[in-house]
Amino acid sequence: DGDDLNPSFCKAIPVMYKFEERQTVRIRVFDLDDGGQSIGMADFLGELEIPLGQIVSVGSLSKPLHHPRFAECGTISVSAVEIGGSNEIVCLKFEGVGLDKKDFFGKSDPYFELGRENPDGTFATIFRS
Repeated sequence: DGDDLNPSFCKAIPVMYKFEERQTVRIRVFDLDDGGQSIGMADFLGELEIPLGQIVSVGSLSKPLHHPRFAECGTISVSAVEIGGSNEIVCLKFEGVGLDKKDFFGKSDPYFELGRENPDGTFATIFRS
């Protein structure tokens, strides 16, 4: 159901994990009101920046999303699983909890973006659900 304030994003995303490097990821959550709406028109619900190593070390965690204008905007749960016996590939799973509904009359459809930190400190989107 797209009108869910506690969505489970079921797509597993393989990510190369390098233990010796700090790899910061940015998870951004949006509300897309309908499939025909452009991504630029989606409502921003919040984001989390976190070292990939922190997710991998605990296996699963929940953290609050941050928004520049709202104190509480929900949480995101992230889990990581090692793939195929390699210490360098992990699979991430995401779930939003208590996300703000941005549309009063229509249907909300939250999605997320996963970003990788570049050497210059900027982030590049590497996946959009």
